[in-house]
Amino acid sequence: MNWKAWTPALAAVLMGGAAAKLAHDSMARSRNAPSSTAKLVQAVAVKAAIDPGQELTLDELTFSPIDSKTPPPNAFTDPHDLVGRVSAIPMVPGQLVLSEFLAPKGASSGLQGLVPAGERAVTIDVTDTSSFSGMLAPGCRVDVVGMITDSDANKTMIRTIVQNVLVQAVGQRLAPARHEIDDKDHKPAADSLTYRSVTLIASPKDAVTIQLAALQGRVTLLLRGTGDTSDGEASTTLADLRGDPDVEASLPVAPATRPAATQPVATPDPVKVVQADPAPTHSHWVVIYNGDKVTRARFDEPSDPAAQSIKPGTANIQDPGDPNEDSLGE
Repeated sequence: MNWKAWTPALAAVLMGGAAAKLAHDSMARSRNAPSSTAKLVQAVAVKAAIDPGQELTLDELTFSPIDSKTPPPNAFTDPHDLVGRVSAIPMVPGQLVLSEFLAPKGASSGLQGLVPAGERAVTIDVTDTSSFSGMLAPGCRVDVVGMITDSDANKTMIRTIVQNVLVQAVGQRLAPARHEIDDKDHKPAADSLTYRSVTLIASPKDAVTIQLAALQGRVTLLLRGTGDTSDGEASTTLADLRGDPDVEASLPVAPATRPAATQPVATPDPVKVVQADPAPTHSHWVVIYNGDKVTRARFDEPSDPAAQSIKPGTANIQDPGDPNEDSLGE
């Protein structure tokens, strides 16, 4: 046997076995060594599902360990600090309770604990259509549109009443429905989907506007997408629906006219009137009888033929009651 040829191969096998043994022992020691754990703290969480407006009790609270280096903000470590507080949002089992998930201190349970200060809750009736076949859920944002009828002008309009209001409750539910399964059909129970009213959170002005529109006629909800805060105000009339031209647009428009410039009127100089002496005249009176009516006519002619102020033969009709200055028949 040529040992010189086999010596390197044998040395390599021995060295490989030794390295494998060292790696195995190192892994065994790491498994058997006590693991180093991070420092944990106990934060308060909920045991079961919690609905909005529900008052918390000790039986519904538990602890959940979290890393002390990265604790969530506004977490609680003492469950007694949460007794009597009201949840403002739905919470799932095991969820940590944070201060922003709760209604203000002193808030009562139920809907009144969910109405922010300065706002109002208003409830309107809905149908299967206006409630989106039961798919509308608390937490959605909607626009409210209503029908306005002007009986005097015989006009009907649909317009946006208020925009971007919060749906706080559907029926008596303050949280999305947890559909109960019907054992027969393995489908959500019908009672979990039906409701006939929707409660909205709005400003006092918008709340009374919604109520007035609901009393005037049917109101409808328009669902907004998540995070949509755009201005969605719109309106339409029956004339728009029929495609009728605008009444004002159909009226003839009078061309704009400029008032004519007024020329200053020259005021003539006052003329001094000199009254001449009247020319002597000679009068003839004629009495005319027409039934019960008596009329006298005087015919004047100048005694001076050169006088032209009075034309010969001029008749002046006088009232019968006038005094007779001249004698008749002169």
